[in-house]
Amino acid sequence: MTKLCLGTAQFGMNYGVANKKGQPSQAEVNEMVQSAWESGIDLFDTAQAYGSSEIVLGKAFEVLGISDRVKVITKLSPELEKRPETLIIKSVRRSLANLRVPKLFSLMLHRGEWLSDWEKYYGSVFRKVIAEGMTESAGVSIYTLEEFDRALEIPEILTIQMPFNVLDQRARVHGCFEKARTAGKLLFLRSIYLQGALTLENIPEKIKFGLPHFKRFEDLSLRLGISKKELAFQFALENSSNAVLVLGLESTLQLSENVKLAAQDRWVVQKNLSELYQLSENVPEKLINPALWEK
Repeated sequence: MTKLCLGTAQFGMNYGVANKKGQPSQAEVNEMVQSAWESGIDLFDTAQAYGSSEIVLGKAFEVLGISDRVKVITKLSPELEKRPETLIIKSVRRSLANLRVPKLFSLMLHRGEWLSDWEKYYGSVFRKVIAEGMTESAGVSIYTLEEFDRALEIPEILTIQMPFNVLDQRARVHGCFEKARTAGKLLFLRSIYLQGALTLENIPEKIKFGLPHFKRFEDLSLRLGISKKELAFQFALENSSNAVLVLGLESTLQLSENVKLAAQDRWVVQKNLSELYQLSENVPEKLINPALWEK
């Protein structure tokens, strides 16, 4: 299992507040997937709702001849909420065809609130999908700690994806890493750059309400003599000994930068953890949940 997972939302649509290039071409996707694979990354995260991501990712796997060796996570479309079981299973088969893989590493619920219907509805669907060999495991993408606790109690849920970054440290404070390890579940941490906002020089208008928090982070970065990107990445890595970091990238250059960061010494972060922990204090939910940025 690698420590890094390639997030591919941007492969199928314009995604992320820091995205300057838009959706990459198939050739660019092929290059990024090849670079990831050659760097030792065999985990790829996508979703049925990520536009054409599954399709272009599948084409890249096929071109590179790695379809039977990659580990792929995909998530059920939000449009499938409480839809007929046959329709959900059909969508999984379509995902496998799009991705051109024989089996998924994990099939996830895209929304954590669906967990409340696990026993009444989704559990039986996932058990069938697993029994038919379409996925190795069931999982869920969550936003809240309540959803994390609910996922922890469901034996079939073996993978949990949740946000974590220097401004959103709920997973650390709540003890999610230790709880997941004890329960035998694998954590995937997304949004380690807060959709890229932590690396920007100019904060977009829609999140300027968070300027004081971005400023504190930037000031600490300058004082420590380490770039914002390096500080954000290494903080996430330092706090995720039993988790996988999901990286959403636009280019092979960004990929190589992150791979290099993963190999670097983290002594600056380790020496200043107490100050880094303080950066998440009093951060409003609206800032750490991108779904609320447009509201």
